[in-house]
Amino acid sequence: MKTSSIILLAKTEKAQQYIFGAYKDNGEATGFVKLPEDHKMFLETLRNQQTIMGVKTLEATPKDFPDAGRICVSHHPDKVRPDAIGVNSISKGMDIASKRAVKAGKSKVFVIGGASIIRQCLQQNLLDEIKLTLAYGHVEKVPHPVYLNFDIARWKVKEKSGILVSENSQPKNLRYQYYTLERK
Repeated sequence: MKTSSIILLAKTEKAQQYIFGAYKDNGEATGFVKLPEDHKMFLETLRNQQTIMGVKTLEATPKDFPDAGRICVSHHPDKVRPDAIGVNSISKGMDIASKRAVKAGKSKVFVIGGASIIRQCLQQNLLDEIKLTLAYGHVEKVPHPVYLNFDIARWKVKEKSGILVSENSQPKNLRYQYYTLERK
């Protein structure tokens, strides 16, 4: 079973660090950018897939989110909302999601965040693949940035778009790039 993640990161121009972002149910990215093209790809990729996420990401997803099942990693799994399965560890979530994916004839499980969940997956080498949107610059004044110790050199680039420019983004004309990365 392949474990994949969809991540929106911004690379700051001054600090050369990666800041994590995730989507709210209204399509806005939390914290630093609004990138409608990426949000559309995000929803299309997750359609009918098993997803693992943290509590805040679960709270941000609407009940009609297009996934086939949500697993929520929480310190209080018994308090997770009823449209998700609450678990107390990522490994337990991976086990449940993998079994459900196999039963549905799927070959992937997706981890969609938040930052703490993604950080744990990166630290524990739990991800086989990352679908990454990298937004460049424009993020120096994020009120509460979440930095990930993400080393793109540790990943093999499977697919890569050129530099794209979004006319509908905030900030306007945001430069971004899609990557599909596999663990080396």
